[in-house]
Amino acid sequence: MNREELSSYIDNSILLGNVVTKNNLHLNFCESNLVNVSFLLGSVNFNGFYVKKDNRNKIHLTYYDGEYEELDLGDCIDIIEKSAFAYCSHIKRVSGETVVKIGANAFYHSNVEEVYFPNLKEIGDYSFSHTKVRDVMFNKVHFLSFRAFSDSELRSFRGDKVKFVVGAFQNCNNLRTIILPKARIIYLGNSETTFNEDSGVKIQIPEYCKIVEY
Repeated sequence: MNREELSSYIDNSILLGNVVTKNNLHLNFCESNLVNVSFLLGSVNFNGFYVKKDNRNKIHLTYYDGEYEELDLGDCIDIIEKSAFAYCSHIKRVSGETVVKIGANAFYHSNVEEVYFPNLKEIGDYSFSHTKVRDVMFNKVHFLSFRAFSDSELRSFRGDKVKFVVGAFQNCNNLRTIILPKARIIYLGNSETTFNEDSGVKIQIPEYCKIVEY
């Protein structure tokens, strides 16, 4: 299914009343206590994908309840909502050409190992925390939010446009390489040792970049 077909499917389903409403919350698929049901209101279920459109015709993936290990979202999804894949044990690889935003806890405690979002600009707190994601490259993200990769199996990260980091790499014990050529300020998390000289992590940041404890 391409973007035009998905958009039409959402519109037709809304016209038929086949959406998640306050009187029909489908709580049976909300196994994670992180899932905020309010994000699902107005969503349409398509083979385990709960999707909706906003007033700018951006398509949101609000929740995933399928069993695929690999997902290529193609050009269908613009925004992955908060907790959309949280605690998803099946998912291992996810890609999406048009995804520009990933919400807080989006992949929290999932088994995702590989992600490819070439046009991604924004990620939320804990978005990849407690995951198996290993090698990540974001070309357009400017801000690495709080605990974005904490307690994950991350080995390497490259963010060509990242300017600000807020405790994003706490407890990443497998981390070996961080490349942040545009970084300006890095705020360390509580007791974070990632950027210590003896951490064993190879770090590439500009000389003007400030590392601040908070």
